[in-house]
Amino acid sequence: MRFAWPANLSPDADGFHIEFPDVPGAHSWGGTEAAALEHGEEALVSILSSMISDGEQIPAGSAAQGRPEVILRPLDAAKVALHCAMLAKGVGSSELGRLLDMDEKAVRRLRDPLHGSKIEAIDSALLALGWRLDVSVVQVGERRPKHPAPRMPRRVASARSNKSPTEHAPAPRSGSSNRRVRKAVGE
Repeated sequence: MRFAWPANLSPDADGFHIEFPDVPGAHSWGGTEAAALEHGEEALVSILSSMISDGEQIPAGSAAQGRPEVILRPLDAAKVALHCAMLAKGVGSSELGRLLDMDEKAVRRLRDPLHGSKIEAIDSALLALGWRLDVSVVQVGERRPKHPAPRMPRRVASARSNKSPTEHAPAPRSGSSNRRVRKAVGE
């Protein structure tokens, strides 16, 4: 599953309204397009967290068709993937906790995008369900956002430069780096 959702940006008198047509209830506002995208990602993650808590299916994102697209951060995407794998296998938090020798509460936190976790723990949980976390790095090239991505804490270093992944300095544990928002082209 690809953890990206297209957004509709609508200008209004005070800035831009953003909504995600594939995820009901995920909408926000910002004074600029970049601010609307930033706030939109926060709203998207919040709604996905609520859906996970309620045991709901996570809707797949539709084709962007020229609209901006918000891509979840790797840790958030891994948490959503764990939730989807648990639903697909029909495994609840208690049962996965027994498989991992973890408390049910710890498993719930492992699935919650609003709670910090180690990606290795999520990968172990996915392995227990017969899935494996697969990370890919793609060169953005011509698919750059219309506006520079805002700085956000807890982000992976930007992949927008022409440097290979090994040429980037290690991402800081805290602080800020670029968020991944891109304008889809021809999708």
